[in-house]
Amino acid sequence: MIPQIKDYLDVNWDRFFDTKPVNLQMLLISNPQGKKITHGKCTLLIFKNNESQPSIVSKFMRTRDGEVGKITQENRFLHVLKECAISPDPLDLVEINGRIVAFEQYRNGTSLKKVMQKKVNKLSISSIDEILDDISDDFEKTAVLLKVLNSPLRDSECTNNSYFDRAIKEVNALYELLDLSNVHIKQINTIIESYNEKEKSSKLVHFDFTPSNILKDNNSFSLIDFEFSNLSKHGFLDPYRYIFYYSYMLYELGICNYQSYEENFYDFFKKNEKFNKLIEGFFNKTIDGDKYCDKIFFEYMILFLLSNVQLQIDETNFIDKKFIEQSSNLINLSLNIINNVDININSYNNSSSSEQYNELTRYKSVIKEKDKQLDHNISYIAECHQAIKEKDSQLEKNVEYISECHQAIKEKDSQLEKNIDYISKCHKVIEEKDNQLKDNVKYIAECHQTIKEKENQLEANLNYIANCHQEIAIQNDQLHKLELELQFYKKSRVQQVQNTTKNELIKIVKKIRKR
Repeated sequence: MIPQIKDYLDVNWDRFFDTKPVNLQMLLISNPQGKKITHGKCTLLIFKNNESQPSIVSKFMRTRDGEVGKITQENRFLHVLKECAISPDPLDLVEINGRIVAFEQYRNGTSLKKVMQKKVNKLSISSIDEILDDISDDFEKTAVLLKVLNSPLRDSECTNNSYFDRAIKEVNALYELLDLSNVHIKQINTIIESYNEKEKSSKLVHFDFTPSNILKDNNSFSLIDFEFSNLSKHGFLDPYRYIFYYSYMLYELGICNYQSYEENFYDFFKKNEKFNKLIEGFFNKTIDGDKYCDKIFFEYMILFLLSNVQLQIDETNFIDKKFIEQSSNLINLSLNIINNVDININSYNNSSSSEQYNELTRYKSVIKEKDKQLDHNISYIAECHQAIKEKDSQLEKNVEYISECHQAIKEKDSQLEKNIDYISKCHKVIEEKDNQLKDNVKYIAECHQTIKEKENQLEANLNYIANCHQEIAIQNDQLHKLELELQFYKKSRVQQVQNTTKNELIKIVKKIRKR
């Protein structure tokens, strides 16, 4: 089945989640041995990308001819409870390789049973009073969980085919199996008749409401494994199954030092005032139509015990004799409490239980000694933690200083980057100025060349002018001489001129001017 389920998920993963995984890992969990093959269920945990927590849970029957109704019924009620947010979200119900397979989202949390086991293993608990607050909190929140569970489909039509209904129908066979006295059988029949006459409303009943199926995630409680769930009028079974198996869990953990569960049962439900008060409050919150008293409480307990035996008959290939003997003892004990019969609880402690109790006492003595060593180690560890805390404090300061340094460096880097950018711009401007300077130098050189040429021209002009001035001076000297000659000539020739005709004088003047 696993390869076919993997192929199905490869094709349909994007129907359930946004991101498709790189790879998938599968872990198969099967029902415990002894369960009927047709009732056996397989649970497949599906992990993605090597994560430590599953993403999807897949469920199918061990055989093709198994009680497939367990799979379809669970899927149906998960859809009903989806808006209540107390159960896994259903994803799909399909046929794969000839079997009906249900897919649901993995629900986060740790079962109440595992939470209590961790608490007891972590601490050396010598008295149940030490964890009474935790137990009270569990009962308080479980009562709220039951109210939410029972609210959908209330007063809907139901079928009478639960293991409780079969227990009532086959009660005579149960009497024979439990070897009950005729007096007690008659009294139980009266209890059954009285129960049948009660007005009972139908509701959604889990039918396997145990600490193993209740998950705790921080302060919220949720519920898993709805394979027995159905609409039923026997709503008392869920709270009774819870308190019965919660007390049995405490007995198995050895908290109360009882030699037998019968002794634990008597103390938990009758003798211990603190637990009587706790059970009374839980009963009044979860049982409709009845108010707590010893008689009513233990009448319901007898009905539960009968149904619990029927459940074992329905689901397993064989019935453990010890379980039958214990169930018979608990029914007789409940009837004796109802009838106010003096109870010698030690009569339920057989030799084997006594030996187990003595061995358990020896173990507890050893554990107590180990606890002393553990206390010493814890003290040393606390000192180490304190030293580590101080080092952490110093480290935090160093980290903070380093962070400040990083920030300063970052700011300096930013300034440096700005400076580098500015310098780069300056270099660019200088380069442009250098180019302009080169052009200017070239232009100046050209100007110098032009000036030199102009100076040469000027010098040539000056020389020319000097020559002109010299020639003019010479001309002036010549002109002066001519003027002097003219004057002299005028003087010497006045007489002559006067005697010459006007035309001759004009010719002379023209001649002089021409010179």
